[in-house]
Amino acid sequence: MTSDQNNSRTSIVEPKQQRAKATYQALLTAAQEILATEGLYALNSNAVVTAADATPPTFYRYFKNKQQLLHVLGQRLMAVQNQELEAATADVRHDDYFGQILATLQATYEVTVRFRGAHALLLALRTTSELQHIRLESHNAMAAASAPAIAAARPTLSDDEVFRRARLGVELGYAAIEMLLELPKLDAARILHATANGTLAMYLADDQR
Repeated sequence: MTSDQNNSRTSIVEPKQQRAKATYQALLTAAQEILATEGLYALNSNAVVTAADATPPTFYRYFKNKQQLLHVLGQRLMAVQNQELEAATADVRHDDYFGQILATLQATYEVTVRFRGAHALLLALRTTSELQHIRLESHNAMAAASAPAIAAARPTLSDDEVFRRARLGVELGYAAIEMLLELPKLDAARILHATANGTLAMYLADDQR
């Protein structure tokens, strides 16, 4: 773990008392609103406390800096996205593998759209060094969850090849979702359908090595 990663993880303690929980959530909600309306680079502790009607000492009671706040939001976003894949992989049907891939992409896209500030937050998870591990760990976990279905469909593939395909499938899905967030005028249904087709073809392709 790098020192930057360690700094973003340490001292993140969610409060247990109801009043403190409400304050903590108000700070997170304010941050999400700033991310949604003004973007990542508008986010700082002063902007958050102003939007939350709080004070700087209140902010620093819960977060060492804005990276720690983004760390919490990033984990929450990854968690709601991962739930969709976990549900899909719980009962894989190879007679409708395409349908399941498409349904998972659609559900993941929908929960991401509903998560306030998701576009800016995904940018932070991709470009901020102390936050990148959140995305990488989540995507690795999602690939590991997808791998058994690929292995069952293509039993001659090596474990390494199965994981590579699963990991690429995760990246394809999230690249499509991020593109749709960035370009909301695109036809989401067509983009996700094409992504599901490409993902399925890649999952089930014969081993050409």
